[in-house]
Amino acid sequence: MEKSKVLASWYFGPRYLIPPDSTNLTYREGRWMEIHEKRLGRVFRLRFTRGEDFFAEISKFAREKGIKEASLFVIGALEDGQMITGFSSAEGYNVNRRAVGHREFFAVGNLTWPVKRPQAVDENESWEKPQPYAHIHLSLGPDVGIEKQEVLVGHLSKGIARGMFVDLYELL
Repeated sequence: MEKSKVLASWYFGPRYLIPPDSTNLTYREGRWMEIHEKRLGRVFRLRFTRGEDFFAEISKFAREKGIKEASLFVIGALEDGQMITGFSSAEGYNVNRRAVGHREFFAVGNLTWPVKRPQAVDENESWEKPQPYAHIHLSLGPDVGIEKQEVLVGHLSKGIARGMFVDLYELL
């Protein structure tokens, strides 16, 4: 395939010796790679104060501003939350969900409008049509005042702010 083709996610394995049906694919270093070129739109800095629900507020903001896709950079502290710290097995989507208390963190992620409920979203939450979804990966420090506690990394699935800043870069 042409090197000039625009390419974001890798396709692994021998079953992809023939490229999937996409015009955004190129073959690089023995693998098919898909990338979508984007332009930078508006840039926002949001400040969350104590008690605000991160996911509800990001979703509301995306709706109000008509943001369909964005990159997110987050720094701050959680009052309360839940995260996925890994998989229980290699089969299916069997994850370890863990409650987290007051912890400082750094996170990166993206905002999209998935048609189906993402697997990381709690199964009890309704998802009837496309809606804003912030996919956040983070690194959490220890609980305040607790020594010798592990640093956690994983996927944020619920988050109540203690205080945080979000830099949102709209992608067009």
